[in-house]
Amino acid sequence: MPISNASSRAIYDGAELRAHVRPGSQVAFSLPSRVGNRLHFPDGRVTDLQGNYIGRSA
Repeated sequence: MPISNASSRAIYDGAELRAHVRPGSQVAFSLPSRVGNRLHFPDGRVTDLQGNYIGRSA
């Protein structure tokens, strides 16, 4: 008999469709981006390569 809503008694939870995030894979989003000789942080801070504060990006 083919499986259908009428023949299946279990509740489908869609486990295989949930997002699976590999541990540590999202760490890159918290690190700064280097543009020239400046580091641009996700929170808007901008520093030079030695860590001296320059300002906030727009």
